[in-house]
Amino acid sequence: MLLKLEIDIPEIQAEAVSQVLKRIGFSEIRALSYDEEEAYNAQYGLEKIRESLAVQGFNPR
Repeated sequence: MLLKLEIDIPEIQAEAVSQVLKRIGFSEIRALSYDEEEAYNAQYGLEKIRESLAVQGFNPR
């Protein structure tokens, strides 16, 4: 099942989130996850959020 999320977020927060998503790696995600499956699912979900932010112009290099 796919979910569609829509949020209202201040620009400064969107910029900060995109920066964090640029910097976070699998090792950090894994350390915060119950197991490897959850870590991979979280990584894929975070990548979708990063892609959505990039579409809105928040794509740090």
